[in-house]
Amino acid sequence: MAVRSMHRFRIVSLSDRILLSLFFLFLMLFSLLCLYPIFNMLAISFSDGLSADQGRVVLWPLHFNLDSWKQILVSTPLWTGLRNTVFVTVVGTALSLFFTALFAYPLSKSDFPFAKIVMFITIFCFIFRYPIIPYFIALKSYGLMNTLWVLIFAHLLVEMNVIIMRTFFRQIPEEMEEAAIIDGAGQLRIFAIIYIPLSKAAMASLGLFYAVTYWNLYLHPLLFIRKASAQPLQIVLMNMLASVENEGGMSAMVRTVTSASTLQAAMVIFASLPVIIAYPFVQKYFAKGVMLGSLKG
Repeated sequence: MAVRSMHRFRIVSLSDRILLSLFFLFLMLFSLLCLYPIFNMLAISFSDGLSADQGRVVLWPLHFNLDSWKQILVSTPLWTGLRNTVFVTVVGTALSLFFTALFAYPLSKSDFPFAKIVMFITIFCFIFRYPIIPYFIALKSYGLMNTLWVLIFAHLLVEMNVIIMRTFFRQIPEEMEEAAIIDGAGQLRIFAIIYIPLSKAAMASLGLFYAVTYWNLYLHPLLFIRKASAQPLQIVLMNMLASVENEGGMSAMVRTVTSASTLQAAMVIFASLPVIIAYPFVQKYFAKGVMLGSLKG
């Protein structure tokens, strides 16, 4: 037994060590490459405008100051946009997860007579997108213009997320459902007490997908929201940046303290920070949920 254990854990060869070292080096460089834009934007946001415009800021702030952050954080429209985006993200993600699970549940059943037809329609809609003009006219006719609900209803179901959830549901053993049926449970109860609790990993992964989609909405607010009080964060930030870039009377002294570059960097960090903060809390479910949803078709 001891000999078998030693053989199992024998030291790898020199070529394997070199290959592993190169692999980890590549992953480290790739990770740094992905993190560089975030740290660069963070450094620019805390630098003076002149250094940022000259392109001298890389990973560390030059002439540290908080003026760019002060300028955007005192803006009332910014906090209104943040409130709207938080509402859309929280409510939209919760509703999307519920309807995605509810839609995928019958599709995961082999005895559901219309499963193949509905799946064909789902995949068809995933491949062939809707024409934008009829889509705009349809949503406008529902009376959703200038409301936050137009942002939620338009993204309530994403076809790929439905497919992932359906695939995940099909991996749950049928014996558990059969035991619940013997105990007198109906389909809704089985869905609530078996499928939902066992789907935490998939729900966390899809929840992150939905949350990022709702948080970064830009095209739909441009199309459907004209009222300033209903604009989400991304539109407010773009309007603030456009107003800064269009200011032609900014004095040289002001430009040395703040500029469009530092304001843009602060806005990028401000808009990305909630997602960056939330990701570590769902990270342990994220990879597991995606992999579990791709094991079985």
